[in-house]
Amino acid sequence: MEPVRNSFQNNTAWIQWKFMIEERKKQHFVSQSYLKFFSLEEKGNNVCCFDKENAKSFITSIRDICREIGFYENEHKKKKPIEEAFSVAERESSILFLKVIEAEDLSVLDIFEFSRSLTCLLLFKQRTKKRRNIVSDARKEWMKRINRRFTDWQVVPKHDDWERSEHLLSMIETHTEESVILCRNNWELIINKTQIPFWTSDDPIVQQLVNNDKRFPESYVKNYFPITSRLLIHSEPLISNEVRLFRTETKDERAISNMNRL
Repeated sequence: MEPVRNSFQNNTAWIQWKFMIEERKKQHFVSQSYLKFFSLEEKGNNVCCFDKENAKSFITSIRDICREIGFYENEHKKKKPIEEAFSVAERESSILFLKVIEAEDLSVLDIFEFSRSLTCLLLFKQRTKKRRNIVSDARKEWMKRINRRFTDWQVVPKHDDWERSEHLLSMIETHTEESVILCRNNWELIINKTQIPFWTSDDPIVQQLVNNDKRFPESYVKNYFPITSRLLIHSEPLISNEVRLFRTETKDERAISNMNRL
């Protein structure tokens, strides 16, 4: 029986090793530190999810959602410098968010901290699966149009990882422009005093096009970013030349429900 036991132990070790390897390959496009703010328990690791495609609700670990195998880098690579670089930004964003959460006030951040928080917000917006799909669809459409015009040669992706590369490149190319847009906004912390929690998603920063605001001559985009089930950051364009940070409490359940629908 001794060889059988050793074989079983070896099998168990191999399964555990394989599980660890698979876990390392799976990379989050929404940070786990952020998802923890929506845990069912204080400092817990579980959240309640709603699958829109299957219309089902379920409880799951934050480790198992908003992730994909080899999302940033090819799964055959041994090192993951891109994900590790993002983890540094995640730690910084957690520190800044916790400061706001504890005070329930954006003004606790100094100007340097606030500018860094906007950089963190931009990273939340840029690194998602939705952003990757937008970039990928745009490039495919561009290649289709070019290839329709020429019959003697065709545009093709350089390598299998082109979608990953295009996504990361778009983050770099648009960073300055998108940062400037965020800096041209007033920011408001909305404190939810109802029994209805704020929701978040695998695309946590929601944008809403506004066409009929009489205060502004042109259409503009509002940003909504829930930090916790009780706190949400909201922005709209500057009215004066200075950025202003507001703090608002609401007991309006309809307003909370409308934000969640967005």
